[in-house]
Amino acid sequence: MDFFEINPVMKNNTGELIKGLFEGNAEAVESKLDALLMKYVSIRDFAANESKENYYRGFMNGLQVNGISYMEEHKSDTEAGDGCADIIASSKNDDTIVIMELKQTARPFGTKVSVVVNAPEQVLEKRYADEFVNAPGIKNVYAYGICFYKKTVPLRFRNSNSRSTERKLPK
Repeated sequence: MDFFEINPVMKNNTGELIKGLFEGNAEAVESKLDALLMKYVSIRDFAANESKENYYRGFMNGLQVNGISYMEEHKSDTEAGDGCADIIASSKNDDTIVIMELKQTARPFGTKVSVVVNAPEQVLEKRYADEFVNAPGIKNVYAYGICFYKKTVPLRFRNSNSRSTERKLPK
């Protein structure tokens, strides 16, 4: 039985999350991630000494399973430019690329802000988006810096094609 079919809350939230990613809607992405973290993540999930960033990457990859109506391709922890991008996904119509740089912090307040502000800059500095920015047919290359702090998620967004920046800072 399909988990998303028997759980309409999960299906709706993940569908809206993926849609928001490909539309460059940072507010919707943050809102849906906050809701999903509150419902499906326990603070005990972070008890191990393993990298919490790896946990959150697995969480994000799992959520994207419901995004097949929006996504053509999805790669996790893949080589790009001068490093490894956490997640790269392309839209069904191949005109939008989403690059997510995931971060985690154990410290609230100013630390969350500084970590999330630097994440989309890493996408540019390490050239994760270079192969897509001037590729034919690609209209948007969205870089998301997402900083997980327990069950909250401030994020920052940048459209790498236009070089414009939209900022979404923590509450």
